[in-house]
Amino acid sequence: MLLKDIFKKSFIFFFKKKYEEKAETMSELPTSLMEEFRLKYNYKEIVNNFNLNYVFEIKKNSELNEIERSSIVKFLKQEDNKNIFIWEHNLEIEENGYSLFFIQNNEVIAYIQVIEDSNDLGMININYLSVKKALRLQGVATHLLAQTIAFCDRTYPAKDIAAWIDIEISDFFSDFGFNPFIGQIEEVNGRQISLFTFRWEFRE
Repeated sequence: MLLKDIFKKSFIFFFKKKYEEKAETMSELPTSLMEEFRLKYNYKEIVNNFNLNYVFEIKKNSELNEIERSSIVKFLKQEDNKNIFIWEHNLEIEENGYSLFFIQNNEVIAYIQVIEDSNDLGMININYLSVKKALRLQGVATHLLAQTIAFCDRTYPAKDIAAWIDIEISDFFSDFGFNPFIGQIEEVNGRQISLFTFRWEFRE
């Protein structure tokens, strides 16, 4: 995605939020905005139709045993899983967070971390979304992110979700309703990274 495209989308997202304050239903939005924000994925449908042959675990990080913790860290540090978060920052399993992951044959094959933000924004942070290389492009990340959004809705129903993500996967997050917020794009080692995003949805 080109930088100019990100700015264009962000500009539209800004005005969409203004319409959101007045609109009670999706149909009240202008047609152009309705098309722009028609979600590709409905996380509730994905969760309700979960059909992967993996064990799904949700655990408080403070309650992870040593085997679980070491398995998660080992998985995230594998060469094909090293993303910008791990290269540029110390990999850290936050004690006040949650680990959500899929297991196959006692092996972690997909992982994401959820942390309650401590700053004034009051958002829920998610990071370290990773899937085993051999299982990528098979819907595993889609199921994991859907489960994560569902978990956040149950656990933190009044809070939005924020994510620091590699710009290369921003379209994937947008398909779930995550909207880019410009001004947080950085360049590290020749790569554009850290597209700060926030979740938007019409709540029932």
